[in-house]
Amino acid sequence: MSYDLTQTLFLLSMAANRSSVVQSAPGQNPKPANPSDLQQFFSLALNNPQNQTLDIYVKDVEIKNAQISGFFDNVSGQLAGGTWDVVWGPQVFSNPNNKDDLEADNALYVAHNATLDMWVVAIAATNMSSTYDWEDEDFSVRKMVNFPFDPTQALEVVSPDAGVAQVTQGTALGVSILLSQMPDPTTGDSLGTFLTNLITTGVATSASNLIFTGHSLAGALSPTTALLLQPTLAAAGWTNIYVLPTAGATPGNAVFVDQFTSTFKPTAATVVAPSIAQASGNIITTLNQLYWNQDDVVPRAWTQLTSYLTYTPGRFAGHYNIAPNNELIELLFGAGLKAALATAQSWGTSSNLQQLTNNTSFTATFPVTYWDGSTTSWAEYSPPTEIFGVDGLLQIIAQVHIGQYFQPFNLTPKDYLPPLPTTKTPDEFEKLIALLKRLFGLGIARYEAANA
Repeated sequence: MSYDLTQTLFLLSMAANRSSVVQSAPGQNPKPANPSDLQQFFSLALNNPQNQTLDIYVKDVEIKNAQISGFFDNVSGQLAGGTWDVVWGPQVFSNPNNKDDLEADNALYVAHNATLDMWVVAIAATNMSSTYDWEDEDFSVRKMVNFPFDPTQALEVVSPDAGVAQVTQGTALGVSILLSQMPDPTTGDSLGTFLTNLITTGVATSASNLIFTGHSLAGALSPTTALLLQPTLAAAGWTNIYVLPTAGATPGNAVFVDQFTSTFKPTAATVVAPSIAQASGNIITTLNQLYWNQDDVVPRAWTQLTSYLTYTPGRFAGHYNIAPNNELIELLFGAGLKAALATAQSWGTSSNLQQLTNNTSFTATFPVTYWDGSTTSWAEYSPPTEIFGVDGLLQIIAQVHIGQYFQPFNLTPKDYLPPLPTTKTPDEFEKLIALLKRLFGLGIARYEAANA
């Protein structure tokens, strides 16, 4: 089996998420919390040719001699162009203010393929168990930062202004962390310095390709990072710079979107890599486009949330045409969810947010194949005919946001190896369900009041 260019880029972006499986040892345990645990795990999760084991913490439980399967050791030769190598990073950022339970809040690496003369910046999605990701990087949309900004300086947070280019406070924070607080662990070079030096030292040329990619949170961070770095990189000699974001929420306002659209023109993948034929059944054919599932709530943030779910008594209609199993679920969750979505969209409206103009939506189907961490095996999921409890609807939302994105690429999730295939690990969907409850439950009102 071999993959075409966009399939390869998607798998590279998914590999960045392998950092989120492990936690550093909680401070109350005998082993002190140590961010280097996260860094070491991420490195092995990408490259581990000697099958090295590591003592890790997952859900506050220490796992001795965890078997860690390196992504590139297993699939590198099947990616477009053949063998890929990690040439910068990988690097993990963990919020230093949360010393009792360190997690990978952001993760990043750069991969290189000599055959395609291509460098790929792969950025991790939201860590489902990271409160910092959700509250500080995803939900912080009511204040803005003028664009462009200096990621090495403290962010100047301002009120929304439709007349100038702006990105959300959360997006600006995430980009600043990627560019100023995540140096290469070996050289100390920032991502921007590394990419600039590639071309000024002749390692890369004006004919080389540079692509930024990422899913979910990184679906907003990757295009914003690319646009922020583009003037500097272009001045250094980079000509071919592209992005491939998936499932990204809205990062900025209309002026920002116009800048992105004028800078990153839609480009066929076969133009970027003419030696790699497009795989049959893969509908993701163009770079510089946001690809998103019409049934996914995340890329509808913060401009299309009210059209996401239509609630009428006795039935959830629209994207999930499924009946609730009792009146309590119907009244407390159905109406509450609709109100929460309206509130969240009002944040986007007040901040003048606009979805990237270069975007392509798709419709996926069930069943979804996914890795069940509780049983350490592959499983299939289809929604029930009735929703049993709040978790029922949220389970659908979780599957749609992750598992269904493999379909338009004509990939099976089995092509993305589970990070810890021989160890009982927490189900990623369980994590997402727990955090979606915070968004769609009473927590949204408390968060709105605290950040008014």
